[in-house]
Amino acid sequence: MLDFSDLTLRAVQLFDEQPQVLAAYRSRFQHVLVDELQDTSRVQYEWLRRITGQPVPGRPQQQPPFGRSGGAEQAVFVAADDDQSVYGWRGADRTNVLRFLSEFDGARVIRLTTSYRCSPHAL
Repeated sequence: MLDFSDLTLRAVQLFDEQPQVLAAYRSRFQHVLVDELQDTSRVQYEWLRRITGQPVPGRPQQQPPFGRSGGAEQAVFVAADDDQSVYGWRGADRTNVLRFLSEFDGARVIRLTTSYRCSPHAL
């Protein structure tokens, strides 16, 4: 029996061992959205790197970034707040947020300064 973490690890391994499988999946997507990046594991982050064509340290550059509209920096949207990481007990790595900013070319921070969900005193 495999759980979600096992399936994610197997997907990363499959992408590494069978580049044609990675290419097939990469060709299906123009955009990737990740919500709550601070609650993703190291393996999920590695999956994101592969599916978006980001360089993997110690490996030759695979394929150019996916998407018909340009590079991965134009096709990946990540929502995150490293101060709100709550799943460390199940392998979440809040440093993925900082890694994303330094490893994805063109990544930039857009701060949301207004909340329409909470009253000001709750923030």
